[in-house]
Amino acid sequence: THKFFNKTHLDATFKMPSSDEEPEEGSTKPPPHVAPFLRKNPKPSKEAALEKCNEFVSLLSDTSCFDFHSRPKKCTCLFENIRCEGGGVWIAPIGQYLYDFFQKNARERKDILFEATKVFQAGGTKFQMPVPAVGKPDDQELFTICRHAYFHLLGVGKLKMRGLLLEAKDNVMRAHRLEGAPSNHQLHPVVKRGLQKTFSDLKELAAPRATRIVRMEVGMDVRDEDDELEELPSHWTGRTVYVRFCSELGYKAVLKNDKGAYKFVEIEDFDGTRHMPCTLSTFQSYWKR
Repeated sequence: THKFFNKTHLDATFKMPSSDEEPEEGSTKPPPHVAPFLRKNPKPSKEAALEKCNEFVSLLSDTSCFDFHSRPKKCTCLFENIRCEGGGVWIAPIGQYLYDFFQKNARERKDILFEATKVFQAGGTKFQMPVPAVGKPDDQELFTICRHAYFHLLGVGKLKMRGLLLEAKDNVMRAHRLEGAPSNHQLHPVVKRGLQKTFSDLKELAAPRATRIVRMEVGMDVRDEDDELEELPSHWTGRTVYVRFCSELGYKAVLKNDKGAYKFVEIEDFDGTRHMPCTLSTFQSYWKR
């Protein structure tokens, strides 16, 4: 048995329908969608993601269809086709489609949803679309599902659906208001030039490492076979380079606490283009490129 919540019963139980009985209308809530799991960082492995997608399809097919407000409908198209005898072979192909769908970028996903919305609008409320699946079983024919099951499968809620319906009605896919706008995290040209100059100057300070024979004689690590690699002097650290980078932008980087954070003090008599430096983490990310 499982627990669920509704307006009239704070602690009620229900039994999941078996393959030979129909799901009871209004007895369940839709299972949590798989999309948040696929988007989380660090990203799950493909095997774990596919397993989660298959689990979601299995749980969704155990219930009746739900509208965009997560209210149960009388329709049981997924249940009838997947929970019938031999219908379980569809779980993996539909799960694979879900995984592939959420691997696409936002623009590609919206294109798919936009075209599907136009098809459903042209077909009417009773129109059913073939179930989205990758790798259809050879001995099976594609079955159709209602619009509620289709969009719920792809994680479309009421707000997104409202926008898709308006776009399909006008046959114009609206761009996001931030599309094409510059990134808030984009480096200022002055900072970018400073980074390029800093790392270009570092090449002049680098020196070739000692040969393998010399390193063996003095007891240095010889596991690295790259004898042509150039290294900075041993007294140079990442923070040393960062402080130098800040000074070239007209600021002195001073430690402000014991956690390694910096505060910036303007350098007097600086005759260059002064600009606030980027953070240490941004500097380190640029170094690793």
